[in-house]
Amino acid sequence: MPSGYSLYSFCRYTTFGTQMSGRRLSSAKAKYGFNGKLKDNEDYGEGNAYDFGARIYDPRLGRWLGIDPEFKRFADATPYNYALNQVIIRIDPDGKYPIIVISTEVSGYTIARLAGKDVSQTFSTPAIVVPTYKAIMYDVDEKGTRKEIMTFNVIRDGWYSLGEVKDKDGVGTGSLKLINRAFEPANGAKNLYTGKGREFPKNSGLRAYNLSQKKSTSLKAEPLTTQKHIDGSPIEDGRTDNDVANGVMIHIGGNYDSQAAGWDWLATSYGCFGYIPTDDVYKTTEDAKKASDNDDNDDVTSNKEYKAMTNKVKELIQAEKKVDRQKLHIQVKKRNNYEKEKTIKKSEVLHE
Repeated sequence: MPSGYSLYSFCRYTTFGTQMSGRRLSSAKAKYGFNGKLKDNEDYGEGNAYDFGARIYDPRLGRWLGIDPEFKRFADATPYNYALNQVIIRIDPDGKYPIIVISTEVSGYTIARLAGKDVSQTFSTPAIVVPTYKAIMYDVDEKGTRKEIMTFNVIRDGWYSLGEVKDKDGVGTGSLKLINRAFEPANGAKNLYTGKGREFPKNSGLRAYNLSQKKSTSLKAEPLTTQKHIDGSPIEDGRTDNDVANGVMIHIGGNYDSQAAGWDWLATSYGCFGYIPTDDVYKTTEDAKKASDNDDNDDVTSNKEYKAMTNKVKELIQAEKKVDRQKLHIQVKKRNNYEKEKTIKKSEVLHE
């Protein structure tokens, strides 16, 4: 072994993943085992169960500890089978699907509401230009093969004003300090989540998908640069732990028709992924600003396209005979380089 490296785990497995006696070495730091899946040692003992995301797998039995959501498609196999009992030629990566992948590919630019201090406007909504990112929806078959169903656009950045920057005499400079409240996975290799359907915004009749891992909506995240305004007061709806994000969702973004409020509303994000309709995605930041200046950005609400996307998710889940019909997988590709804070002139804030 090369100098400077440590061996945490070594193991030989039987065909279905049982650890061979006397042919393994493991430490508490080795959290992953068979097929790279997370060991569930606490509940089942060392190497006796693995968390595949959708279900728990017991290699001693070569069986899942829950019914295969796909069992009606394979009437000749037990609903607890792993890889159709053909482990030499097949894999069963998760036991469910569809999956939405939030990519790092910038697809254009759009307008989002700017929240925070010293940005309120009497007759308009403060806004800012943000990039949009490509999201891809796949259906995944029993062999783990992905079939692209559709693509759409989301925003990942949630800019928030910490207040007006003051000079040494406490006089406002006309500039605002902003932080980005985006959710980025703490570990880019652990970026697969379950999406649980829920109504959001409240009383809107719209569906959103709440991200969770191991049934927890508290997700390890890149910390925010600060959680205090310039004046020292806490930011709105801040994180309890700065490196843990809660309430991360895919939800409607852009200008949407809010049934609860009775008018169109421009969305923002505190670490969520907001859906943006095609008509509101522009090639450049200047094009987006021009659309805002000309009041073109809110000609079409997001509702129709967004409902089509969520209906497609529902259709795929029902077609796959999932037990829980409000779940899907969501993979968030981590951005290693993204803008976390910046200062802008008050005059740069858009009026929507």
